[in-house]
Amino acid sequence: MMKRGPKATIASARTGVMSVAFAVCLLIGSTGQALAQESAPLCEDERLTGGTLGIGLFQCAGGACTLYRPAGSESSHGFSVEPRVWELSEPASGGLKDGDIILSVDGQLITTRRGGRKLASVKPGQEVELRIRRGKNEKTVSLIAVEGCEMSRLVMTTQIPPD
Repeated sequence: MMKRGPKATIASARTGVMSVAFAVCLLIGSTGQALAQESAPLCEDERLTGGTLGIGLFQCAGGACTLYRPAGSESSHGFSVEPRVWELSEPASGGLKDGDIILSVDGQLITTRRGGRKLASVKPGQEVELRIRRGKNEKTVSLIAVEGCEMSRLVMTTQIPPD
C-alpha cells in the first residue's frame, strides 16, 4: 500500500470535488434542457414550433430558390427571383392572395441575403412588413407571425406565369 502525503490527499480531494461539481452541472443542464423541450410544443415531425407567416408554397419562376431552416442555427432562405406565394393560411391569408409576388421583407429586397434571412427567421408575435406585387400594383402588407409548424414548400419553374 502506497502512503500519501497531506498535499497528495488535498489534491485528490479537490479533484474529487471538481468531478462531482462538474457531474452535477451536467445533470442540471441536461435536465433543464429536457424539461424545456418537453414543455415546448412540438410539430408532428418532432421539430420545435416556430414563427410562421402562413405561406405554404413559394413559386420561383426562372430562377433559383432555397428554403433553409437548420436546427440550432440561423435560418435563411435564398431567392434569386421574386417568389409568388400560394397555399396561404393565417396570418398570410388575411393580407396576401394566391399568386402575389414578394418584393421585400421589412425593407430588404427578397433577392438579397438579408431579405432571405428576415423571412426565414420570423418569431411568433413579430410584425413583418412585406412589399408585394399583385397584378400591376404594388402594396405593403403587414403580418404578425404566429406560432406554428408550417414548413413551406418550394416549386421552381422555368416559365414565368402571366400576371
